[in-house]
Amino acid sequence: NHGDTKSISPEIWDGISPTAGLDGYEVNGHSVNQSYGGENLANEKGLLKRYIPDQVEEKKSNPVHQSQNISPFGVVVDRTTDGKVYTVREKENPPIQCDIYSGKWVRDDSYPLYPAGECSYMSGAFDCKKNGRPDSGYTQWRWQPRDCNLPRLNATNMLEKLRGKRLMFIGDSINRNQWESLLCILNTVIPENRKKLGSKGVRTIFLAKDYNCTVELFWAPFLVEQGSVNVGNKSKEILQLDAIEKHGTDWKDVDILVFNSGHWWTHGNKAAT
Repeated sequence: NHGDTKSISPEIWDGISPTAGLDGYEVNGHSVNQSYGGENLANEKGLLKRYIPDQVEEKKSNPVHQSQNISPFGVVVDRTTDGKVYTVREKENPPIQCDIYSGKWVRDDSYPLYPAGECSYMSGAFDCKKNGRPDSGYTQWRWQPRDCNLPRLNATNMLEKLRGKRLMFIGDSINRNQWESLLCILNTVIPENRKKLGSKGVRTIFLAKDYNCTVELFWAPFLVEQGSVNVGNKSKEILQLDAIEKHGTDWKDVDILVFNSGHWWTHGNKAAT
């Protein structure tokens, strides 16, 4: 029963033009990824998060576990005092202490989650197979924490968790990579006539019609706003470190915001501005 699911305002499509595919941004280096969400979500340094819609009973306070958070996609996350070790557990299961950053990449022949080279939402610059890579083994790796298992991403389950919600990635090509990959995964379970893609300027929106949810990209490599000032007879580009209101207008009413920034701060003159 989804009768209480909110409706996404059609205003988010104002000025957005339909598009059949994606392409454009160059591939840049590394940056820091931080995730933010609604009232029960916390910034956990990119910790895998899942969302449980029903209420989780309160925990009694103790000297080790200081906070309990509900992550955007189904497990309960307990943050510990050292800031590094987390308790990750399904609601009905006992806690398992696990530092998800301690682990290794392992080969898994059940991967990839979508066929390489066959996703129309992948930018040409990021599609290894279409750019001539002959092997496919690079698509069959997953991260394995030392002390626990990360749930395999299930596209249908994630769409159900996102029903009636807006998820937006904001940042540079690191977040663009994540956004495109997520679209490719979700695309595997959505009929062709039940999805919509549109873009205008720095915004691109993907709509899963049957779930009334959007997965959006907002290109803002510095997060803050950019502008220019006249210096003599030349115009000089500047970063407005105290200005985010213009961008923020498009972030309002989004249920889950995923921010990243970093690499562009070292680009050319901007690093010295």
